[in-house]
Amino acid sequence: MLEGATVTIDAAGCQTTIAEQIHDGGGRYILGPKGNQGEALRAVIRHFEEASVPCDAATEEKGHGRYEKRECWVEDDLSFFGKSWKWQGLTCVVRIRRETCRMGGSGTGGAEASVENHYYLSSTEPDAERILGLVRSHWGIENRCHWTLDVVFGEDASPVRDKSAAQNLSTLRDLSIHLLRSHPKKTSLPKKRLEAMLDPNFRAEIISKVHA
Repeated sequence: MLEGATVTIDAAGCQTTIAEQIHDGGGRYILGPKGNQGEALRAVIRHFEEASVPCDAATEEKGHGRYEKRECWVEDDLSFFGKSWKWQGLTCVVRIRRETCRMGGSGTGGAEASVENHYYLSSTEPDAERILGLVRSHWGIENRCHWTLDVVFGEDASPVRDKSAAQNLSTLRDLSIHLLRSHPKKTSLPKKRLEAMLDPNFRAEIISKVHA
């Protein structure tokens, strides 16, 4: 059961069947349509572009050598969205604009700035500040996973191009990350990985967490 939980999913996970399962399970969702839901995405983009109103909530953050501004628009009048009935429990649609630039550059209007617009279908309360916080948490988890796979396991540098082999290796990497993080030893993930490579006893401790 998902009672009280809010599920955030991007791209391929944005499906009417998944929305229905989350809703029927007692949870709420924030789903990011991409190419797999092209008609819904185009309708939402067109609505926000035509509305042209001030954002409902915004945050700014400075750190790690960059500045980031996030703005959130929430629309709970779904009369424009002809296919809204397909999305069980849908209460609002969302646009989040993320603008980033390097610290010390010429500001968010300068050449260093990058701007991204993200769109969502949501069954949560149409509270812009809360939705902005939930999406930001989702981005944080996603970035952490991608950083670990790339930096610790070198996934982006992998020469494997066969689709099945790449999927199998991705599954093994995800399992390895989970096992290494589950071990109670207080040290970094790269150090745990190195120790597991060099110490058969430590490696056995890690592998013992895998249940048949």
